[in-house]
Amino acid sequence: MKTFSWDISCYCDYKCEYCFFTEAGWDNMEKLHGKVKTPDAIDSAWRDVHGKYGPSRIKMTGGEPFSYPEFNEIVRRISRHHYVQITTNLSRVDGGAVKGMDPRKVTFNATYHPSKERIEDFKDKVMMLKKAGFICDVCYLAHPKQLREMVNYKRYLAQYGIIMSIVLYRGIFNGIRYPESYTIQEKINIEYAKMYTCKMESVTRSFKELECLVDVYRFADNEGPGTAGIKACSAGSSYASIALDGTVRRCGQTPDTLLGNLYEKNIVMREAPVACGRGTCGNDECSECNGYGMNNES
Repeated sequence: MKTFSWDISCYCDYKCEYCFFTEAGWDNMEKLHGKVKTPDAIDSAWRDVHGKYGPSRIKMTGGEPFSYPEFNEIVRRISRHHYVQITTNLSRVDGGAVKGMDPRKVTFNATYHPSKERIEDFKDKVMMLKKAGFICDVCYLAHPKQLREMVNYKRYLAQYGIIMSIVLYRGIFNGIRYPESYTIQEKINIEYAKMYTCKMESVTRSFKELECLVDVYRFADNEGPGTAGIKACSAGSSYASIALDGTVRRCGQTPDTLLGNLYEKNIVMREAPVACGRGTCGNDECSECNGYGMNNES
């Protein structure tokens, strides 16, 4: 089954300081967006993908996907033929926003931003989705300004059966590049948040004893361990990235590898995984990708 990561919207109510779109400039991203497509046009484009490759996993991101005009209609129509995951901050999500969506075909990846919403209100929205039958994962960005209450948020949500995953911040803050610039104590706090039911002493001891934990924070950009060209990557064969204007690329890290355009209905996926020449194979930046190191089409 193919997997597509699709940036559908360039607008967001939050415009967080650590968002890639903020760094790139929201006005600049809007220029790349192109004309808003109708549900008919989008449905037709994804029907074409279904005709070529069968049911696919579509990971809708943004911006905030729910800001796209007639978003509910779009999801209901394309989920008839594909499986859809929506990454959303839930700012526009209520019962009406998801009405008619099929929990068997649509799932949610909710991102919590503590500077924008109370954890209690965020929890209520997640519980609403769960009660409606949807799978709703939660993730939290370990931005340097958001580390202090990280464990408390995770503990609070856990009381309601909500598991919050921790995502490393990748970018520059106060002139310092992350994730490799996290201090040892910050790394320990992040690892503790990931496994907060353990005692802090055991997490600290394990972190210092197991050097493999440090590897997660070590490499950035082209400073990987140098295995490019060795490990086959399914990005381009079973995974692809779709930009705001419908341009399809092998992945977000290789912008020059074009595979067609969603709306022009000319997507051509590669027949088999091939090695990446970018220089980051083995890098955590790539190991989090849907395509990295995958050598099958399952």
